[in-house]
Amino acid sequence: MTDAPADIPLDRLDSIGQLLERIAEELAFVEEGSDLGLLPINALLMDLEEGPGMESLPSAFRKSVAVARRWLDSVLDGSGRFAAADITNLQQWIDWLMEWLAASVSGQPTAELPLEWSQSEAVAVASLAPPAIHLPAFPAADAPVKSDAEAMPVAAARSESTPIIVEGDVATFTLQLPKDLDLLREFHAESLELLESIEHSVLALEENPTDADAVNSVFRVFHTFKGSAGFLKFDAMQRFAHDLESLLDAARSGSLAVSRAVIDAILKGGDVLSSCMREVGAQLAGDRPGTPIAVPSAQVLEMIRRALAPDRSPPAVAAPVATAPPPGERVETAVVQTQAPAAEQAKSAPRETVAASEATSIRVDAAKLDDMVNLVGELVIAQSMVIGGAEGSQLADVDRDQAMRSLMRITRELQRNATTLRMVPVSGLFRKMTRLVRDLSAQVGKQVRLELVGEDTELDRQLVDRMGDPLLHMIRNAVDHGVELPAERQAAGKDPVGIVRLSAAHESGGVVIRVADDGRGLDGDRLLAKALEKGLIKGDGPRSLAERLELIFLPGFSTASAVTDISGRGVGMDVVRRHIEGLRGAIDIASTVGVGTTFTIRLPLTLALIDGLLVRVGGERYVLPTLAVRECFRPEPGAVSAVHEQGEIVNLRGHQIPVLRLGAYLQKAAQSLDPCEGILVVIEAAGTVRAVLVDELLGKQDMIIKKLGNTFDGNPVVSGGAVLGDGSVGLILSADALVRATREVAA
Repeated sequence: MTDAPADIPLDRLDSIGQLLERIAEELAFVEEGSDLGLLPINALLMDLEEGPGMESLPSAFRKSVAVARRWLDSVLDGSGRFAAADITNLQQWIDWLMEWLAASVSGQPTAELPLEWSQSEAVAVASLAPPAIHLPAFPAADAPVKSDAEAMPVAAARSESTPIIVEGDVATFTLQLPKDLDLLREFHAESLELLESIEHSVLALEENPTDADAVNSVFRVFHTFKGSAGFLKFDAMQRFAHDLESLLDAARSGSLAVSRAVIDAILKGGDVLSSCMREVGAQLAGDRPGTPIAVPSAQVLEMIRRALAPDRSPPAVAAPVATAPPPGERVETAVVQTQAPAAEQAKSAPRETVAASEATSIRVDAAKLDDMVNLVGELVIAQSMVIGGAEGSQLADVDRDQAMRSLMRITRELQRNATTLRMVPVSGLFRKMTRLVRDLSAQVGKQVRLELVGEDTELDRQLVDRMGDPLLHMIRNAVDHGVELPAERQAAGKDPVGIVRLSAAHESGGVVIRVADDGRGLDGDRLLAKALEKGLIKGDGPRSLAERLELIFLPGFSTASAVTDISGRGVGMDVVRRHIEGLRGAIDIASTVGVGTTFTIRLPLTLALIDGLLVRVGGERYVLPTLAVRECFRPEPGAVSAVHEQGEIVNLRGHQIPVLRLGAYLQKAAQSLDPCEGILVVIEAAGTVRAVLVDELLGKQDMIIKKLGNTFDGNPVVSGGAVLGDGSVGLILSADALVRATREVAA
């Protein structure tokens, strides 16, 4: 018997053919007793399984893919190495599928699935039968709680080569690190990236429980993680990922409806695996090598059982997921044994290296690398032309000038290209906030939806990493303080579901991040009253709304009526501002009562380069960050005047702006004693504008920031140095420090 030719789009057949060719290429290098090619073949097979329109393809094709999946899983869950039978089976499978594909392309009847394959009990097509879930049965409601070793047997299909040591309620596995530590580092980096992607897909699934693509996406993460963990003999994590994969497989088959309980179980399971991988990364960086890595899973397994059998009432598990669990919590401990060289290095490795280790690798677009290689090639050619012209005068003056201009152009492009290699999208940072909003809104009894805009905006990797804490605090404030309770919103004529919008965009040579909510807004009068009540300000306080809004950045300021685990301790927005300014950024606030609040954060694209305005004071040159510069002008006679006990001010289009004489402040002899002979540079920081008097503007350019060592530690005005064109160093001045200095001079 044969199947009738299927009406399959040619582009789909073409993509299937390309995947099969790649699998065949990997299979050609597979050897008996080796693991070479196992993970690539597994990844390619997953691409084949999850291709578009899989459910519409002929059943023979789908069953053949299920057969290959069974064979490959037996290798991954078993010894992790190919046996001769595995290689033979996969080769026959490739041959059969190639014939099936050729018949499909030509419109001929396709071959029937081999009898020994179709009769195999392990052939499982998701649309035909639900998967078997290897979880312990529920105990009776009045049954005593058994120990972990008694109540939670190991999931099926695990390796027999790694002994299980059970001591009381703890199952301990010894994980031997591979001799090639680069393999483990790659697994660590890819696993963290995979697990980070879970939250976005899961929360999208919560919005639309019937989204098959989201289900498949999360299933793929756990399936890939399970295969890689099994390949490295990380049994504890492998079997835990297997249980989570089984839950997703039940959802894929349609035998389990995606509910909040399912979502909670998946998110909690992802948290456990992420915590384990962070610990693996810490040990790879030399922090406490050989320390057991706990995989606390009892709570998650309980959640999985509840999700799979909601009509049952098992005893609740209240133990939190933690490294040191309370009695009764299931913990599988993986002992990582490092090689001698790594262990020796770890003895002197400081703990600070752990945080940095997570940013040591970065994925770079291949197109960017290609551009850099091309630019290096052009640079070598241009250099040869310039050197040749200088040595032998073979080039005419016009040609030599052209070669120099070409060299300068290539150098600028190379610098710009090198900077972009560190740039990553802010999507990873933004999507972490989705989980925060979900959990926090449930905790405070509110309905809040997070909207993300501009996720593809790129920012320096270091800035993305260091912006996590400030955004975390601002999002928490927006949910806790900004958005009202549903009943309050309805009474005000609003949708009961509040909106928090997190957006990013490139503006004015930098990146602008905004955190906005449509909540109750900030009342300037209430802020002023709170600041006076706490003794944070004296006198009548600021009068304008903008100045009153700035009060929330005062240390110790809080509008919360009671201290909770979310807010009310008076530690928050002042720290946020200092953190952002430490990144050479700035933060502003705008708010309307009853409408909402918007925080605007302005950041440079990178911390390695600065777009600076070079100025001269006397015989010294300084750099002002261009992002902080609003405008430059030479004042007219009489525009600058002295105000009693407030220093000098300049009248700029009706606004009175305090003046800071940079030479006097830095104790350098300035050339322009009369402001009309110099230049006023208007800078803005912390929502305040000041005018800095300099002798001359020398130009604007990109500069590489250099650290200045201990000499300038504790100097708030100098934030770094930049090597100038003549080889000398210009000091980079902090706009925020200059604003504060102006206040000190005025006082």
